[in-house]
Amino acid sequence: MPTKPSDRDQIAVRERVAKGIRLLVREGLIPNAGHLSYRPKGADWFWTLRHVHVGLESIGPGDIIACDMQGNAIDSPWSGSGERFIYTGIFARRPDVRAIAHFHPHKATVFSVAGRKLLPVLMLGAHIGEVPLYEKPEPVESPEDGRSLAEALGSAKAVLMSAHGAVTVGESVEEVCALAVMLEEMARVQFEASLIGEPRAIVTKGKERVFEAAFRHFQEVLWDHHSQAPENKPFLRGGG
Repeated sequence: MPTKPSDRDQIAVRERVAKGIRLLVREGLIPNAGHLSYRPKGADWFWTLRHVHVGLESIGPGDIIACDMQGNAIDSPWSGSGERFIYTGIFARRPDVRAIAHFHPHKATVFSVAGRKLLPVLMLGAHIGEVPLYEKPEPVESPEDGRSLAEALGSAKAVLMSAHGAVTVGESVEEVCALAVMLEEMARVQFEASLIGEPRAIVTKGKERVFEAAFRHFQEVLWDHHSQAPENKPFLRGGG
């Protein structure tokens, strides 16, 4: 039987999406705008944040709504974000993707403005691999732009949005949050390394499982940290 938004087990899923958003707020990646989505297995709809820009640090499961694959709210008086087409475009193109995060990382966005390529410079983040660039700086507020962003993303785990922000994709809320945090951390380290020398990319060929295992450990520790840490205590350096 297909999963429905009204299924009892979806209450916990909505809380996980809400926690992911709170995590990204704590890490400084959603300063006043940003969101996350999750598509349950086999569903032709997805969970996402309702259209809201204040109080994101206190988002709860009641703020998470279901949308169909055209971005229309299901059984809710609220609508999704104006940029919900990020999700419809990527979900349509990438059946392997179950979760998507859209956020506004400061250092990574600097790279998009400068037209510099982000490199896999950290052991914990080398698993991310190549990060393509979506050239349009405007908000993704139409199905056409959603499809264009999905095309720019291709088969990658993340995409920078020129002078705007970034998107990460994966199989779980925990994964896309960890990808987001590590993407910004790699941008920060690459930027600092460039002040004293030429940043060197990690060669992962033949060692993919090693670097994936390192990332998965980081993913688990990050999620656990935000389950136990005092409110607003980030895991990495405070973000921004």
